Amino acid sequence: MSRARSIITLLLAGLLLAGCMASFAYNRLDWLIPWWVDGYVDLTRDQRQLLKEQLAPTLDWHREEELAHYVVLLDRIEAGLSGPVDSAWVQARINEMLEAARRVEDQMISVALDFGATISDEQIQEFLDALREQQEEYERDAAKLNDEEYAEDDYKNLASVMKRFLGRLMPEQKAILHNAAFQLQRFDRAWLEDRKRWLERLEPLLQREPGWQQAIRDAHTTRRENRTSEYTARFNHNLGVVTQATADVLNGTNERQRKHAMKEIGKIRKKILKLIDDRRNGTQAEMQG
Repeated sequence: MSRARSIITLLLAGLLLAGCMASFAYNRLDWLIPWWVDGYVDLTRDQRQLLKEQLAPTLDWHREEELAHYVVLLDRIEAGLSGPVDSAWVQARINEMLEAARRVEDQMISVALDFGATISDEQIQEFLDALREQQEEYERDAAKLNDEEYAEDDYKNLASVMKRFLGRLMPEQKAILHNAAFQLQRFDRAWLEDRKRWLERLEPLLQREPGWQQAIRDAHTTRRENRTSEYTARFNHNLGVVTQATADVLNGTNERQRKHAMKEIGKIRKKILKLIDDRRNGTQAEMQG
């Protein structure tokens, strides 16, 4: 249930660890996505190979276009950390990450729909059954948590992300994050309701009547635009709390923490640039061959 419970803190993690995510995901999507799909549907060896082949153009797009966006984002983070930042600066960086995530999501929807056209009706039903079972599990987990446990868990997630980025936190920084966690509104129920509505809409479309692929694309776009007022209000409230707390923590860093952050950014940038160079060298080798 950690995804629903901690979605705002994961946004923060995405901001601070974008390069790590890029290094991991873009290098390993060729096996990571088939493994993930296999968690919902039993794939044959031929199906796993087909999925990898269908992923290839998306992987190329990632490496040729998206990695450069991560370098720009890291440069902006590094420049911002040289002086005071405010919540608007943090939110701008998060918005950039959200846009990048949406671009990837849109690409992956196309891959999923192309692959979905090749699997059996039995596998489609297996996929839907797995999603329903997962939804029930998430709902049971949410029901077990009281509000204080929920807030404490969000605090642990916030502190863990900041510690990875800055190193050891000072007591006053921990206090900022703890206070922020208890200002967050519970988001799990709104997230679960949104997910349930999406599954209910998706199920009839996966009967794969003529035009089903475009219908799912349209439904996916509409889902973003028509989320409930509760979902939107809680998301925006929590985002505001987290961005302000992040700015306050970053503005209170000491020299040791700033050095730690710059070192982390440098390592991440180096990994991304290597991926870009590997792609360029591979393309040049193909052209010369």
